[in-house]
Amino acid sequence: MGASHVVGEAFKTAARPPGHRSEGFLVLIAILATLPLAVFGSSRELQLTFDSLWFAANVALIAAPLGVFCAVLLSRTNAPGRRPVLLLFIALLLMPLYLQTAAWDAGFGRQGWYSVITGSMSQPPLAGWRGAVWVHTAAAVPWVTLIVAAGLWTVDPEVEDAALLDAAPLAAYVCVTLPLILDSIVIGALWVVIAVMGEITVTDMYQVNTYARELYIGFALSEFLIEARPASTTKSFGAWPGIAITAWLTVAVFFCLRRLIRWTPVLSVRPPKVHDLHRASIPIAWIIGGAAILVGVVPIANLIYQAGIEVTQTSTAYLRQWSFAKFITILFESPIRFSREIGWTLVLGGVSASASVAVATLLSWWAREGGWRAAPALFATVAGVAVPGPMIALAIIAMLNRESAPWSLWLYDQTIFAPSVALTMRSLPWSVLIIWFAFRTISVQTLENASLEGAGSMARLLWIAIPQRIPAIALAWLVAFTVAVGDLTSSILVMPPGVDSLSIRIFGLIHSGVDDHVAAICLLIIAGMFLVSAIAAYLGRRAKLWPYVAS
Repeated sequence: MGASHVVGEAFKTAARPPGHRSEGFLVLIAILATLPLAVFGSSRELQLTFDSLWFAANVALIAAPLGVFCAVLLSRTNAPGRRPVLLLFIALLLMPLYLQTAAWDAGFGRQGWYSVITGSMSQPPLAGWRGAVWVHTAAAVPWVTLIVAAGLWTVDPEVEDAALLDAAPLAAYVCVTLPLILDSIVIGALWVVIAVMGEITVTDMYQVNTYARELYIGFALSEFLIEARPASTTKSFGAWPGIAITAWLTVAVFFCLRRLIRWTPVLSVRPPKVHDLHRASIPIAWIIGGAAILVGVVPIANLIYQAGIEVTQTSTAYLRQWSFAKFITILFESPIRFSREIGWTLVLGGVSASASVAVATLLSWWAREGGWRAAPALFATVAGVAVPGPMIALAIIAMLNRESAPWSLWLYDQTIFAPSVALTMRSLPWSVLIIWFAFRTISVQTLENASLEGAGSMARLLWIAIPQRIPAIALAWLVAFTVAVGDLTSSILVMPPGVDSLSIRIFGLIHSGVDDHVAAICLLIIAGMFLVSAIAAYLGRRAKLWPYVAS
């Protein structure tokens, strides 16, 4: 098969992938969801919706090319240091956004060390739109990198070899491999848009108006009505922007899920093609190292410096210097200072992760057979990812904060039921995806033999599926726990009196600048996240969920 034929088939696949008709129907739904907003929405609602989309699109347009470049270098070349950087990117996936915001602000925000030293506190490097785009982009690049790297796993090495017979490696890669992974590139970009539009952490920190932030601020200040009423009866904006944005995000998530479900690793007698960089290996190694330093090392270094900085007054001025003794002291003091928040965070994370895995196990077991049985799992996954966090919180408030039902008021005000439900919804998609994939790999013959012996569906689940996939279920619990303890957008509005999590406490503190105690507790949380990442990598290998990364 010649290179010209391979190139032609690649572009046909990219331009008209399987299921394009149903995906065209999804696009039609997204367009129809825009009509009520365009007809009934006020000028402010339209502007707010446009600002949200424009902000998310800016982040995606920057993060997607960088992620594709990193994915190719890290997964398909012999560049030195690629494996440690890839593991660093995997660890950054589990890093909550409020931690990354605090880490960057500790260096380049209003009270950051760089801003203080250079005297730019009134106009720091990270402020406003520029700061929000930068932090979101730094958090999004690892996501795009890993998604595109997973897409490269699905490319048949024999197709690339056929292209290399008639074309140079770079030309074959651009003309054949990249069109074949267009799905993964689109998924990566869409994922960035989905994540950015539902978040309030960064946009609230840097005062960038988006729909999710306005919804949060409006409820927090008691300026908006919870009920969905026409725009003319509310103090700020009506329900049409939320309906349109949720519809768009739902379509985007469903599109991504359809493509991800179709992804299957290519079973080949040899691993994917790894290109030898020859003389370019050293410059590429510097590029990879620079990316790792920029995305991972610089933010952590900001926190280390901020935690150990000591200010002493002299006869003429204030002297700032870094003290190792103070750094160690602050590290030991911070867990005591935040012990109450740590306790509630562990409780909420454990309850939510356990509930998420229990529900995901049942949904994934039904979904493994496909067809209509997969509908509940798809719905739970799409809803958990697509619906912005503040809208999840407002829905829970509308259901529980009802004076006509004293028991619901008790659940809402006196228990952790409301935040646990919100965190379960946010972590459920990850549990479903991991366990669903794990259950799909169970031998059909084993299940059929058990069925012939008289074992029912639940018996096969309890005695065959779960015991064979313990590592995957443990990984799902760990990921769900990490997502739950790092969530802010869906839990901040439903926390009962007297309950405060680390994410909410730190989010409130960093608005006035990242001081030494905040920097220290953030460092301890990051250390815990790296430990969780190492455990997740081990469980992932045991569950055989990423043989490509391990190869």
